Amino acid sequence: MATQRILYLEDDASTRQAMVYILEAHGYEVYSYPSAEAAAPHLSQDGLDLAIMDVRLPGRRGDDFGRELAEKHPALRILFLTAEADIDAIKHLVPGSMVIRKPVDVEALLELIKCDSEKQQSQDDQPPNSIPFPPQAG
Repeated sequence: MATQRILYLEDDASTRQAMVYILEAHGYEVYSYPSAEAAAPHLSQDGLDLAIMDVRLPGRRGDDFGRELAEKHPALRILFLTAEADIDAIKHLVPGSMVIRKPVDVEALLELIKCDSEKQQSQDDQPPNSIPFPPQAG
């Protein structure tokens, strides 16, 4: 399996540096930025597998940026990090997105990324239309 490419948006520099270190130590290729505005010019190419972003970023909020990313790159999986109380509201902004409450349990985050990656890999390995539907009589 190819190395997963992760976009990571976090405005707190020490948190961002620590998380990049942890993700890279676990074999992920990480592109980190302190804001949506800083990341936007670098996202013209496809190839990212996962975007992890804080909801409360300076300037443009992460949930708003996540919604735009989902529209432009429908295959990109999005994971929001938030200290906000209503995580259901955030999940509904970007259908199919994942949400983890802050402070982040790093082991749980790594497990979620791994499970999401395995699920995606499993879906990618499924041959399209391998079973005819409706089943043919025979």
